[in-house]
Amino acid sequence: MFNRWTLILSFAGLAATSQAVTTTFLTPFETAGQEALYVQSVNWIAEGRIANRVATGDQEMTLQDLSSATQSNGQHTWIATHQNDFSLNYNGGTKLATWAITNHLGVTTTITRTIQQPNFTDMWIRVRGRNNTVGGPDEMRLTNLALDGTPLSISSVTGPTGGVQGVALWVQNGDLANGFTLTGKAQFAWISATPPSGSNVAFQIKLGTPQPVPEPATMAALGLGAAYLARRKRKSA
Repeated sequence: MFNRWTLILSFAGLAATSQAVTTTFLTPFETAGQEALYVQSVNWIAEGRIANRVATGDQEMTLQDLSSATQSNGQHTWIATHQNDFSLNYNGGTKLATWAITNHLGVTTTITRTIQQPNFTDMWIRVRGRNNTVGGPDEMRLTNLALDGTPLSISSVTGPTGGVQGVALWVQNGDLANGFTLTGKAQFAWISATPPSGSNVAFQIKLGTPQPVPEPATMAALGLGAAYLARRKRKSA
């Protein structure tokens, strides 16, 4: 797993419902404090990372339920600039998550896990790139993003490589816990003689619960309070 990221895409919903999809761009979104402004808790995670890019040793794919200390792992061989098809499916009836990525040879690696904490509403996709001072930027890019077959209104995202900076795309349209399929293409790119390793270039898909939004009555009370304080300040001036 990794701690620092340069892009988070978050969305809630189920395309099978009739609710409209809304998309909001958020920035900055890099540190734990910035994430906590929007994310209350995370239940489970699917991850793809550069690792060592071979079929042995370090794992390139992870599927983890945070209620358990164990996780499902898979091997994947990344090739620079190749667009790898991926899909994340969650069955709301069986609580089974299926994480699949297809490599440059057309071989698909699939891992599964039963989710023990099914009470989630939102999804966050976090993408990390870096500025490799030795050979140039190492980039992580996601394209053709679609939820249950419907393209997202902003369907391509790239992790900034110019330093520590995060951005976010927040898409909401319903309750993911009933079941969903997220699809897209994942592209790792590097130009240095020594490719990146570990989690220097990676992406994560997180499922969890967002921070609660104040009710309209609470917002109205806050507005009245601010107006009252402003009037008192003017009178005392």
